[in-house]
Amino acid sequence: STEGMVACVSSARKRVTPVRELQEAKWKGQEATGIFSNDDALADSLLAAGDRSHDRGWRFPIWEEYHRQLDSQFADLANIGTGGAGSITAACFLSQFAEDYKWAHLDIAGTAFRSAPKGATGRPVPLLVNYLRERAGML
Repeated sequence: STEGMVACVSSARKRVTPVRELQEAKWKGQEATGIFSNDDALADSLLAAGDRSHDRGWRFPIWEEYHRQLDSQFADLANIGTGGAGSITAACFLSQFAEDYKWAHLDIAGTAFRSAPKGATGRPVPLLVNYLRERAGML
């Protein structure tokens, strides 16, 4: 499976950044990583890191209208939305487990593989390294 999860949590502020390809809910853009976040400053930092490293991202909404697609008559929460916007409802699903954190979810389904002629692209490694270097005061 190409699914993976990376969590970066600092001791001063709790921040979580899952990076994964959700098998059935994919942002299919090949040029920009899909970025979802509940915190504008974190999203802006990731977008800026992507611009600096030429590994750009594009922010998507996670509005309440999308969260409602996860309502279920059988469970506390459905694991797949009832309408379109699979990448967005997947991020809404993940958000339910990170309510106590400032978080960002990077959907790499389109950029990690499809923009390279021979396998994996290595994306979003440049974006994440640039973000972490900026956080460490190395930029």
